Amino acid sequence: MIINLNTLEKKYNSLTTEFGNLEEIKLNLFNNLSAIYNMDWKDGNSYNWGNEIEEDRLETDSLLMNINSKINVLSSIYNKYCVFGKKISMDLNQKGTILSAIDTCIAQIDSILSQFDSTDLNFYYPEFSILRNKKSNYQTMRSNLSLIRDEYDSMFTKVETIENEIAEIIRGLEE
Repeated sequence: MIINLNTLEKKYNSLTTEFGNLEEIKLNLFNNLSAIYNMDWKDGNSYNWGNEIEEDRLETDSLLMNINSKINVLSSIYNKYCVFGKKISMDLNQKGTILSAIDTCIAQIDSILSQFDSTDLNFYYPEFSILRNKKSNYQTMRSNLSLIRDEYDSMFTKVETIENEIAEIIRGLEE
C-alpha cells in the first residue's frame, strides 16, 4: 500500500471547491426558477411546473448531500492517515515477517545476556569491566528493540484498523 497524502489533499481541496461552486449554481438556478414561477402566471400548468421545481430541488439537495458524504470520506481518510506522515508505504502482508525478525534479534540478545548472567563478572580484572559494559550495551539494545517492536506492532495495528474502517465506509457508499 502506497499513500501520498499530498495528492489526496489536493483532490480533496479541488472537490471541496467544485462542490461549493455546484451549491452556488444550484441556489442560483432554483432561485431564478422560483422567481419565474412566482410571477403573475397562475394557471394549471404553472402549479404543475412549481411542483416540478420543488421536486427537482429536493432531488438536487439529496444528490448534493450524497456528494458531500463522499467528500467527507476523503477527509476522514486523510485525517486517519496524516498521523503517519505525508507519504506512506507499507506492506501489511509483511507484518509477521518484520515482527518475527525483530523477535529473533531479541531472542539472540536474550541468549547473549543469559551467557553474561552465567558468568561471574564481580572480579576486579580489567576484562570484566569491559564485559560489564558490553552486557549493559546488550541490555540497552534489547530494551530499544522491544520499543521498536512495540512501535511497529502498534503502527501495523493502526493501519489495519484504518483499512478496515475505510473498507466498511466504502461498502456503505456502494450500497
